[in-house]
Amino acid sequence: MERKLIESCLEGLPAGPLRYFQKIDSTNAEALRWLEDGAPDFSLVIAEEQTAGRGRKDRKWYTPPNCALAFSLILRSPLTSATREHPSAVFTRLTALGALAVSSALRDGFDLPVQIKWPNDLLVSRRKIAGVLAESTWSGEHLAAAVIGIGINVAPLSIQNQQEFDAPATCVEYEVNRIVSRPELLHQVLTSIFEWNKQIFNDTFLETWNERLLYREEWVHLIPEADGPTQPPLEAYIIGLEQDGALKIRLKDGRIKTVYSSNYRIAAGFQCKAGSEVL
Repeated sequence: MERKLIESCLEGLPAGPLRYFQKIDSTNAEALRWLEDGAPDFSLVIAEEQTAGRGRKDRKWYTPPNCALAFSLILRSPLTSATREHPSAVFTRLTALGALAVSSALRDGFDLPVQIKWPNDLLVSRRKIAGVLAESTWSGEHLAAAVIGIGINVAPLSIQNQQEFDAPATCVEYEVNRIVSRPELLHQVLTSIFEWNKQIFNDTFLETWNERLLYREEWVHLIPEADGPTQPPLEAYIIGLEQDGALKIRLKDGRIKTVYSSNYRIAAGFQCKAGSEVL
């Protein structure tokens, strides 16, 4: 993508200033550095290639050159009041904001049945097509600013090294069987972010997130995160999402439990065998 094409696709959107790179370590890392220098609301960092991109828990996300979308958006304005009103939900919903925006853009623009693998991956036919990473800066107990990083596999070269992925992957061009304009896709995703950002704490936001939740009303394995408290893996039936974005599950013995993404993740590419009865 050329910078002038990106600037053209941003026309008419409430985006802030742009930093564009041919190659960078991580768009999120650059956005956090920019925040230290006073980056305004909706500032945008875009790169053609990321050498040290990352997902949750510092999992690697390499972006090859010229075949994917890798960008980070800075959010400031609504966060101080939102943190006071929804202290347990604001950060989780920022991750969901990116996930809903990408899923909406791919559903509406390309008719792809994108689902959200809790809490931050996007899959088509159970193959990963995109990921979201939200990070934050704090002022005391209040969220001062957030960075929403988004990576989307667009062209086949973005998934050429399948062995490096923790789950089967796909890309937009494979799914639609045609060449896709990355600037146009960027415009669609940003438009969707700005629209969903207006609804981040209303019922429609949570309802849509629930509707697109992969594995809802299915059995899965939940794996404890290595940096969380010591606890066993769980075989769980996913009921849906709580208001704060936690996962509401039913265990084999019938108990209802709430789990958080800081402590558990859904095993990549693995689903329990059909036939387990809901107790």
